Amino acid sequence: GYSVYTELPKEMAAARAKQAVYLNRIESSTFQQIMADKALLDFAVAGGRAAFADNCAPCHGAGGAGAKGYPNLADDDWLWGGTPDTIYTTIRYGIRATAGENRQSDMPRVGADGILTPAQIHNVAADVLSLSGYRTDRTAAGRGAPRRPWAASRPPSA
Repeated sequence: GYSVYTELPKEMAAARAKQAVYLNRIESSTFQQIMADKALLDFAVAGGRAAFADNCAPCHGAGGAGAKGYPNLADDDWLWGGTPDTIYTTIRYGIRATAGENRQSDMPRVGADGILTPAQIHNVAADVLSLSGYRTDRTAAGRGAPRRPWAASRPPSA
């Protein structure tokens, strides 16, 4: 009488409950607090890599190297500013969007339009910073790389 279909919802609920602990902490933390907490940073970077792979890589490339018409996120040339706050603003409000805080380009407003949650925006910002060598846990960044072609395993999603 065993069926994976009856077990899967239970396993998914348990996984969501474990993630909720981290997501709630990320939601109530500043970027600096996340950077100072290794466990929280590891979770944020892994989740950020997954969210980046799903939402940003189609335009910016799997490694953030960009493509024709889309900026390279893995270098030190930041069009809209390379601080955590300016990266967060770009992800939240997009480029050439209608929000008053917007910038002018083709990036969608993944935060303002609800494509990513605030916690996922923090995660993606941490991942983007790690692409250009910003202080981050390299082990965690490596664990988050699976959706990129050169990595082997898949990260937990945030």
